[in-house]
Amino acid sequence: AIASLILGIFAFLFGWFFLGLLLGAGAIVFGIIGLKKPGGKGMSIAGIITGAIGALSALLFSLIWLVAILAASATVNEGESIDTNATQVDAEVQTINGESEPVQSAESKTIAELFPTRSEAEAIARANAEEDWGTDYSMVKYSYDNQMEAYDWLVQQTEHKDIMQDAIDDWGDDYEMVQYTYNNQVDAYNSLQ
Repeated sequence: AIASLILGIFAFLFGWFFLGLLLGAGAIVFGIIGLKKPGGKGMSIAGIITGAIGALSALLFSLIWLVAILAASATVNEGESIDTNATQVDAEVQTINGESEPVQSAESKTIAELFPTRSEAEAIARANAEEDWGTDYSMVKYSYDNQMEAYDWLVQQTEHKDIMQDAIDDWGDDYEMVQYTYNNQVDAYNSLQ
């Protein structure tokens, strides 16, 4: 009877959690056993009631969570069905003399065009390394060399421009982190295909 009441109280308290379902079931079982024994009938009934409320609320919240997870999963799957590598179309604009000329849209840029030129990247990498390491010249050189090695690798990539753009948006001029993020995201993307 006491076990039923205690489990029922905990099931009631954790009813918004899956744990409430298990505790509620235990409270009901112990409550039924307690009803068959002499004494403690009130605690057994209270345990059964609180256990049932906890189990039902846990079941309700579990169903709500399940529906929410399935809805979110369906939304993600719909988004993945859009081909982000679809054929790019160049736009045309009218020049002052009325002639049309193609203009490269942002989507049709190559991955290399997402980055500054090599000389600009060198200046950025050097400034960042000097800012990070001050007069520790060996670390400035080490950081600069690693950044430029990552930069050289990044501008040679030709696939998953959208993933590259996201990595650049996240890490800016930290080419090592852009490379790390891009590699991880491409690996994850490829494993899902």
